[in-house]
Amino acid sequence: MFKKFLTVAIAFVIIATCFGTLCFADENIANEAENNAAAGLSLKINGVERIEIRSSGNGHSGENNYITGDQNEIKYIINTINSFDLIDDGKKIFGADGRSDSIYVYYNDGSKKFLDWFSGRIHYNDEKQYGIKDLKGIFELISAFKTKEFVLNHEVTFEPSAWAKADVDRAISLGFVPKENQLDYAGNITRLDACRLLNNLMPNAENAETEKSPFSDTSDENIANLYSLGITNGKTETRFYPYDYIMREEFAKILAKASEVLKIDAESAKPKMYTDQGEISDWAKSSIDKTTALGLIEGNGGKFRPKDSITKEEVITILLRLYARKR
Repeated sequence: MFKKFLTVAIAFVIIATCFGTLCFADENIANEAENNAAAGLSLKINGVERIEIRSSGNGHSGENNYITGDQNEIKYIINTINSFDLIDDGKKIFGADGRSDSIYVYYNDGSKKFLDWFSGRIHYNDEKQYGIKDLKGIFELISAFKTKEFVLNHEVTFEPSAWAKADVDRAISLGFVPKENQLDYAGNITRLDACRLLNNLMPNAENAETEKSPFSDTSDENIANLYSLGITNGKTETRFYPYDYIMREEFAKILAKASEVLKIDAESAKPKMYTDQGEISDWAKSSIDKTTALGLIEGNGGKFRPKDSITKEEVITILLRLYARKR
């Protein structure tokens, strides 16, 4: 009887041990998956006193050094930092690649957060390292603020207007609005951000990798792809002016080109006449005729307002219409 009991007990221990080992193995796999998942920094936006950007190495010393206490700029910068998808892979890499870029965020309560970037990784407060492709986007934005190519002359917010909220929410759910663009919906959109949003709906150009855009003031991949597709051009042959706001008639021309690439035809070729028709530039008239006939863009109160800057939430609403026609 005792031998039988002992045999059962030993079997139970073996089974329990194996089960525990399996559970532990599953837990390890789960932990490994969690460690390698995309992470975000989630820096606090409110209560920031100032931000300092420092660059050095490889001939870049002083190129991007910048200090700002402007709250609108701070909101933009931190929102961009928080938008990065960082890979928390548990690795530790030491030694710089000849260039070190640092971002220091100082809060009113005396606390400080800092990020160093070298060897293709973010070093965060000396506590964590994250994998990332690069920090090009943030430093292009800093450069635009520093050179005053991008000037914020209105209060930056993170909520869309009431009339646009449903469309903005849907666009975010569909993945059309990346994290760095989830703010300032009612503000005028830059040429850069308009291209970034539109490119989410466009195919990759066959020659996108071999044909680089000719613009000296931006290396953005979205602009390069739209240029390769024949959808957008610069304001000159060599400059795109990415941080200029885009006029409604300019966006209508880009939208018309995009609809051609997507092979979307107007059901009616009959153009809509606006009371400010005489203010529309000759080069934009056919594009406005086409995009209004497609139901993609429309005026307000009988006017098209061709020279007005278009807002981000207006662009998002228009792109949802393009998405509906694309399918």
